[in-house]
Amino acid sequence: MARRKSCILLLVLILGATNLFAQNAELKTVTDSNWIEYVVPKFMNDITDYDFHMSPHFMRYDLASTDSKVKIYVLINNSPNIKRLFDISFKIKRNYLEDINDKNLVVDYKLLKKDRYFVSGNLKNGKIRYKFCFVKDGYGYTYNLEYDKSYESFFNRNLNEIIKGFKMLK
Repeated sequence: MARRKSCILLLVLILGATNLFAQNAELKTVTDSNWIEYVVPKFMNDITDYDFHMSPHFMRYDLASTDSKVKIYVLINNSPNIKRLFDISFKIKRNYLEDINDKNLVVDYKLLKKDRYFVSGNLKNGKIRYKFCFVKDGYGYTYNLEYDKSYESFFNRNLNEIIKGFKMLK
C-alpha cells in the first residue's frame, strides 16, 4: 500500500512538473534592456514601428499573433524632461478611470491600488481585454492585452505568469 501511494505521488509530481514546464514553454521574456522586461506568448511577433512609437516622452512596443487575433501593447510613459520641468508624473487614477469608463468595454474585473491597477472585460468587437499598469518613480508602465475568445483558455492558464513577468528595470 505504501509503495502504491509513493507511485501515485510520484506520478502526480511528474504530471505537475510537466504541466508547469509546458506552460512556461509557451511564453518568452522580452526586454528592452533599459526600462522594462515583460512576458509574452511565443507565438507573438514584434510589429513595433520604432520610428513612430519611440519619443523622449513615451515608448510603445506592439506585438501581434500571426493570425492577428492577439495584440499586446506595452507602453512606458517615461516623460523625464517634462516631469522635471513641470512636475508632471503619470496619473494612475486618471488612467484607471479612463479604462473603466471606456464605452467599448464591459468591465468584469477592476482593481485600483496606490501603485497599480488591473482592468479586464469584454470589448464590443467580441475580444477580451486584460490591462494592467504599474507606477514607479512617477513613470507609468502599462501592459494591454486584447485577444479573441478562441485564446481564452490559453490566457486563463498563462495570465499569472505574464503578470509576474512584468518588471520595471529603472
